Amino acid sequence: MNKFKIIIVMIFLLVFTGCSNAEYIRFNSAVDVAIQDYTGESFSFFLTNAKQYTVLTENISKDSTKIFVNDTTNCEIFDAIDIYDNDSYYQSLILNKTLNYITLNTEIDKNFSNENTIIKCGEWDLSTSDGSTSQEIFSITPPYNSTWHITTTAINILDNKPMDSSLFGGELSLNNGISGRIVDGYTRTLFIIYNNNGFFLRGFDIDYISKAPAGVYGFNAILDFKKVYGAVIELNGNTNDTWEGVNRDNLLELDEVAITIMGHYVTN
Repeated sequence: MNKFKIIIVMIFLLVFTGCSNAEYIRFNSAVDVAIQDYTGESFSFFLTNAKQYTVLTENISKDSTKIFVNDTTNCEIFDAIDIYDNDSYYQSLILNKTLNYITLNTEIDKNFSNENTIIKCGEWDLSTSDGSTSQEIFSITPPYNSTWHITTTAINILDNKPMDSSLFGGELSLNNGISGRIVDGYTRTLFIIYNNNGFFLRGFDIDYISKAPAGVYGFNAILDFKKVYGAVIELNGNTNDTWEGVNRDNLLELDEVAITIMGHYVTN
């Protein structure tokens, strides 16, 4: 009798333990997911203040470093040059120019047709601008058939003076400030900054760079929109959405100020 009871108990434990394990396996197989990184087309561009719009006089072939255009009047060496059609966007710097062509410092990564391509020459360095009497706008807009997600924006300031939180770069705090804003049917200003500490207060990660013996002081600030705001910035080229950095102060005393954006094309 005792042997019979022991056998019954063992069968009972075996059956219910087996059922429990089976349910656990089924549960795991139902919720396990494979998280994959986004692999679409990404980008990194300067915001620029447009000085010249022109068009191609010849098609551009992939890997070219020279483009032929109908006007280079206000295109200056070391300016940014933006090349875009209805779908694609490419940015480089001007290495050299003549009256009818521009040489770039990088190879173009796509073919562009002279039928629908726009060329924009522009200044990327805010330290060349005095926005104290009339604001200077540095901006970028996606191609007509493209939507962008901007995930990050960064700013770099170089100056020959020491920097601290109360200054803008190494100069006095700004009177009017630099703002970041979206223009997409109406204007939404996300932040305005007067001094180096203002970047921190708006969610930027900041870093002061010490002066090398023959160099300058540096300040870097980078903002991860999703981490700080819980959302990325979406720009739709079809509605001419634009991301802008607006300068309302005189920045001519600084050595260099550059703003970039990073993100990716939206794919359906």
